[in-house]
Amino acid sequence: MDITEMISRLRLEGGFRLLPLLSHTGEVAGIHLTRFAAGGFVDVMQVWQEGWTSFARVRDSLDLAAPLGVPPTERKVADDFAVIANALLLGELPPTTLPIVP
Repeated sequence: MDITEMISRLRLEGGFRLLPLLSHTGEVAGIHLTRFAAGGFVDVMQVWQEGWTSFARVRDSLDLAAPLGVPPTERKVADDFAVIANALLLGELPPTTLPIVP
């Protein structure tokens, strides 16, 4: 399955919304996918043009006093897009590859 088909399935079957991911120069550098998950979480995925992907499941609780602060995180992953997408399409969370700081 190619990346275009996987993105389509994440949108149709996984409930993800798709937005462009911008670089620091304002140019499109990839895609940004998000969805609301059960238990008060938001799943966030960013895919760069090279296929490298980061995924996080964070609490849906932004602090308006510090909007750029880090919300509580349950899962953080950085891996190839296919690895992360396949896990999500199977209804699983991808395995954690990054340390979670409380």
